[in-house]
Amino acid sequence: MKHKIRNVLGISCIVIALVFALFGCNTSSSIAKIDKFYDKLITSDSVTIIVQTSGLNSLIHMEKIDGDKTYYNDGEDYEEYEKYEDGITYLYTKNSMGIWSKNIESSSAEFEVDNNFLLEEYIYDNFIDSFNSKKYEYDKQTDKYLLKKGITSYLLIYNFSNLTLQIFDNGCVFIGDLENDDCPLLTVTIRNLNDTEIILPEV
Repeated sequence: MKHKIRNVLGISCIVIALVFALFGCNTSSSIAKIDKFYDKLITSDSVTIIVQTSGLNSLIHMEKIDGDKTYYNDGEDYEEYEKYEDGITYLYTKNSMGIWSKNIESSSAEFEVDNNFLLEEYIYDNFIDSFNSKKYEYDKQTDKYLLKKGITSYLLIYNFSNLTLQIFDNGCVFIGDLENDDCPLLTVTIRNLNDTEIILPEV
């Protein structure tokens, strides 16, 4: 009888150890998915980013990056394009009649755009902290990454203490609590990696 009890206890300990080991591996591999997506993002040639807030003062704007070109739309009447070429930044804007014009916004002989420089710089400036995998814990039930308690994360111009991240095949979504009654939530969607095309307007 004593041998049977010892055997049962021994098997139970092994099973428990395996469960913890598998759980730990799953959690680690899930968290590593954030780093893998970030690496994919900053090495992409193009991307679309949509920023949206909810509530009374809701807003939505879109930004696109495609190699040496960028596009911005504030969700209302304003939109612009930028083209970087030979150290010169060309700005495309539209007047009230809907006619596009092209002007030199800035010029620098030292400024050159190579491959995904614009995309990498933009992501680094606005998202580097929010893609810090050490700040998240994985929720298997919702398949989302939740910001750990007591941790804050900087995203765009905001500092969040309540932030979730969900990663898809070719994009991701951040949802953050702005702690503002008029504008409670911020949703940032990153999508169309290597599948965003910017066509400059005719001038």
